[in-house]
Amino acid sequence: MSTLDNTRPYRGSHLPLLIRAVQATSGPILELGCGVYSTLYLHWACYATKRKLVSCEDNPRYFPFANQFRSDYHDVINVENGAWDSVDLSGPYSVVLVDQGSEAVRVAVMPRLVHIDYVVCHDTGGGRRFNHNGVRDAGMKVFKYAFHYDLAFPATSVFSSVHDLKEFKPA
Repeated sequence: MSTLDNTRPYRGSHLPLLIRAVQATSGPILELGCGVYSTLYLHWACYATKRKLVSCEDNPRYFPFANQFRSDYHDVINVENGAWDSVDLSGPYSVVLVDQGSEAVRVAVMPRLVHIDYVVCHDTGGGRRFNHNGVRDAGMKVFKYAFHYDLAFPATSVFSSVHDLKEFKPA
């Protein structure tokens, strides 16, 4: 059974914050780690306006899935051998989804994202497999603002040094 055959609804728990970040911006989007929910949503959210989207994946089981979305506005990059430190993060991205690899990989990428409007990090708490508290802690040290969303499992965090994130807090 492939990873994609074993989808579960919790894998989309980051969508409320990701959708809000995408709707609040108009610049390019970077996806670090592809998924059934995020890649599909981001591809179609960018489709009508041909908004630039770059999806990066190092998992050989997910890369073929992501690669089928490749188009004139959607680049799909194979991060060979998990070499995330070689991925160019300097672009003028408005939104970055951090959803790749291990906690250590995610923590290492955080300082390289401080120039991004909204950094959405999936799996930042809420259980054995999805409890990347180190990512949440690293984000809080690196970014000026943080918002943690735990209404859905697993939790998701948004970070920014550009926006105060008030628009993410429930009314």
